[in-house]
Amino acid sequence: MRRPFGQLISLMNSTDTLGLVRLVGAFLFCLTGLAITALSISYIVSPTRASGPSSNRVLNYQMRLTDSGGIPVQGAQNVYISFYDAASGGTRLHTDCGTVGTPVARSVDFVNGLATVLIGDTSDTGDCADLSDPNALPVTLFNNPNLYIGITVGADPEMTPRNRIVSAPMALNADLLDDLDTSDVGGSGAYVPVTDSSGNLVITGNLGIGTTVPGTQLDITGRFAAAAVGSASTGLGSFPIAVHIQDHRAYVVSSSTRTLRIFDVSDPTSMVLLGSISVGTSNPSTVHASGNYVYVVVQGGMFDPNQMRVYDVSDPTTPTFITQYTLGLGATGLYIQGKYAYVLSSGWNTMQILNIADPNSISSIGSSSTGSGPQAVFTKDNYAFIVNSGADNLEIFDVSDPASPISIGTVATGSDPYDVYVQDGFAYVVNSTAATLEIFDVSDPNSPFSAGSAATGTDPFRVFVQGRYAYVTNFTSSTLQVFDVSDPTSPSSVDTVTVSSGPVGIHVQGRYAFVTASGSSSLQAFDLGGAYIQQLEAGGLEAGSLAVRNNLSALDGFFSGGMSVGQSIYVQGGSGFGGPTNYFAGDMGIGTSTIDSALSVRSRSSVGSVTFTGTGLDDVNAYGPFTGAAAADFRVQIDGSPFIDVADFVGTGLDDATAGGSFTGWGRKKYRVQIDGTGTPDTFKWRDRHLRRHDRSYARRLLVFPGQCRHLQVVR
Repeated sequence: MRRPFGQLISLMNSTDTLGLVRLVGAFLFCLTGLAITALSISYIVSPTRASGPSSNRVLNYQMRLTDSGGIPVQGAQNVYISFYDAASGGTRLHTDCGTVGTPVARSVDFVNGLATVLIGDTSDTGDCADLSDPNALPVTLFNNPNLYIGITVGADPEMTPRNRIVSAPMALNADLLDDLDTSDVGGSGAYVPVTDSSGNLVITGNLGIGTTVPGTQLDITGRFAAAAVGSASTGLGSFPIAVHIQDHRAYVVSSSTRTLRIFDVSDPTSMVLLGSISVGTSNPSTVHASGNYVYVVVQGGMFDPNQMRVYDVSDPTTPTFITQYTLGLGATGLYIQGKYAYVLSSGWNTMQILNIADPNSISSIGSSSTGSGPQAVFTKDNYAFIVNSGADNLEIFDVSDPASPISIGTVATGSDPYDVYVQDGFAYVVNSTAATLEIFDVSDPNSPFSAGSAATGTDPFRVFVQGRYAYVTNFTSSTLQVFDVSDPTSPSSVDTVTVSSGPVGIHVQGRYAFVTASGSSSLQAFDLGGAYIQQLEAGGLEAGSLAVRNNLSALDGFFSGGMSVGQSIYVQGGSGFGGPTNYFAGDMGIGTSTIDSALSVRSRSSVGSVTFTGTGLDDVNAYGPFTGAAAADFRVQIDGSPFIDVADFVGTGLDDATAGGSFTGWGRKKYRVQIDGTGTPDTFKWRDRHLRRHDRSYARRLLVFPGQCRHLQVVR
């Protein structure tokens, strides 16, 4: 289809957002018998891979043709249009009609010597001299830095000179983006990534989101909110002093109202108060949750109690006071690892280690003197890290033997160290008076040294570290400050967020930081940004902290350091616990998912066995019921010393259980077995094999009544 010149007008200032705009230029052609003057100012769509549809890749080309006397030519003329990589000679890269090897002319209508050709417009059906359709412009044609157009009319030779196609002044950068080319396969230098034909995007370098210096293949830096995304009242004038997060519950203690409050923080934008309880007559200083229990340290004066108080929070709507343990004067820091609680007394300058394996019956294991004015403690593996505000130092204790903690190293801090957090061989300390965050290399606990420091706001109070960021609450400045500590020798403040009046406690879990604001008596939540991934498969995972909202399934696992499990645990496959303490606060099943007691064991074969080892039967008590299909199906062995006494316990006619096995140990009254039967009493025989001489006797019969616990005794 032929288009009259009037329908095709070049607009110098027009803009085509889909591609490159080039100015073809002005040129003069001369040939025998005809004088051809072609002036064309034309805009085209760049045929790069970043351009729009190929239908828009068209070159608007205008020509003026006169005869030798200067009279405009009328009517149709056969015009050959070709593109070359050189001003003369060179290689023909493309032709308007036909092929590169055999070009075909296009029939062009001239009116008063003027004509317009849309080169590359394949919709001009049959416009070629052989009635074929014009060729589309190749995608890569304009990638050539040197591109020339050649014109031939009829049987005459090609006109000279060829006209070079150059960019329009305002479109020099349209072919590239900031002088960068596109690539769908990546590159070693700078480029603009685009998808390939399958929609895949390839990045060969590191990709950073929220950072200009990505250190890994995918580096996502959280965005730091300018304000809290959620807030919950802790009670008018309550002065919330500390917070601990576990299982999407926030445990907050307030010093003025002397209360423990429990919040549901599963939706940080709408935190809900679940329950509360008094913590006594003294001011709470810190709180730590572990499993179904919450431990609160309350600090009294000379006559008020200094205690660690324990609360059962299995029902968070009605927390229950369990017990208390008296501490030294000026009770301050608290940290729980496994079955041990590490507590400080700033008045007596001591660290005390308590056994909390049974929260109902707490006992002291060991203690040690500290530097002057201990304020905070953090335990990691076999070491306890304590900041002493009076001595201005960080002190490290070896607690591998909790009964005998030993101070093994100290290092000077800034003035008035108030809190400490340990991660990956570094201890992070906030110095309240010095207003600094100081980082210590503690990879060798015997020789700690200062690695780097950074200025904080006024009166930094607490520090929490997650990944490569440290979060500091500045009490007087009323700010939450975020530090990049990826290089511990050069920590840098990357963001400061305003917190309403006197931030004190802080706990970071996942992408949220929870802060207690003492002045406004509130718990505030801050969104730290990051990524949400619906499904993730990773060959390896290293996390500064890991919070699992619902289920954690591990086919094989190794846990080093202390491990505290608040509820039931089910382990399939091999698992190793390499820490100094491993404490399970809930029930545990081995070989079974049906857990109906503190320890439920199901063997792989017909015979199951459990071994208890002690220095004497008086330090081990085992209670049933023990169930099995036959007398030998379940066995319990207790090893005592120095003598070994062996006896068989054989049941006959049990209603709901049959127990069999051997009981070994010192004496006859020091092991208790409870078997709960139903219906009529059940009869047992006690057969002695190798009792010591003074115990030699036989038990003829023993009655075990339903639901009762009785002593197994030798009847003379």
